[in-house]
Amino acid sequence: FFLMIRRPPRSTQSRSSAASDVYKRQVITIYGGAEKDQGAIQTYTGLEQLVEDGLIPPAEPVMVDFGNGKKYRMDKYQTFYMNGAVLMQQFLDELKQRNIPLRFEEVKSFDDIDSPIIFNCSGLGGIVLNNDQQMVPIVGHLLMLQNQQTENLQYMIFTKYAEKPLKEYASINDVPTIYYFPKFSGVIGGTFMKHYDGKNAELNQREFAKIIKNMQNFFGNAQKPKL
Repeated sequence: FFLMIRRPPRSTQSRSSAASDVYKRQVITIYGGAEKDQGAIQTYTGLEQLVEDGLIPPAEPVMVDFGNGKKYRMDKYQTFYMNGAVLMQQFLDELKQRNIPLRFEEVKSFDDIDSPIIFNCSGLGGIVLNNDQQMVPIVGHLLMLQNQQTENLQYMIFTKYAEKPLKEYASINDVPTIYYFPKFSGVIGGTFMKHYDGKNAELNQREFAKIIKNMQNFFGNAQKPKL
């Protein structure tokens, strides 16, 4: 995907930079839908509260134009992006440089860990670690792009995409979600399925097919994306 941004004809208020020069390389642009009824519709991004608290600049209305006839009114946010893959590699390099030992173990209970601080990212394993059978599994389906020009993809998109008027959908949950972020060579999605452990291969393939179709409709690609 290649993204071009065209400002709307009306003037917009200028604002200060989202971060100092020290952090510029961590700043990323996120686009959320701004249409009322069809297209990239208004979607809660989670950034609205940060704007209200004065932590990031207010959203800027822009026209997102993909150069192939597909364009949408969207809200442009400037915020920080934490790329887990990059940060983890930097963390490992730092440990190696400082000769700090790294220990790999299979942990079946928090009682097995003698550290006062625990960062838990265990997914479904959290049920066992917490000894809590009431924990609810949630699965998200994502697809990784291949052979992309990553310098053109340093942004994020999160929006509901309505191909038809909203009143023609049974509920807002039936409106597809368009999700893109620039991890690795680009990741698209997605789903948010509660009470599902991700083990149904047929269901997973159906969800992946929906993601591809929704992305084609949103971005307007004539050819099937290389996934």
